[in-house]
Amino acid sequence: MKNLYEFEEFVFDPYGSKPIKQYGEKFPLSNLSVGDKVMYVGCECEVAQVDDYSMILNPLNGAKRIMTNQNLFNEKGYISKENKPQKM
Repeated sequence: MKNLYEFEEFVFDPYGSKPIKQYGEKFPLSNLSVGDKVMYVGCECEVAQVDDYSMILNPLNGAKRIMTNQNLFNEKGYISKENKPQKM
């Protein structure tokens, strides 16, 4: 029973339980920089160019470049905690 006290403060964080940005949440594009990795419509992408209102993404599977704006990224973008942006 004495060992149970050691685990009272243990916090279990399941894999992927607390992403930085979920689908449908607002996230300012100004927090992203070139080279950050994001998920867009279920496809893993790297940020190629970004400003306050739009950005260009390079899919890592070799598909065509994607141009998106702030509102579309809020709806269809996802950022896991493993791919934390450089500016955060």
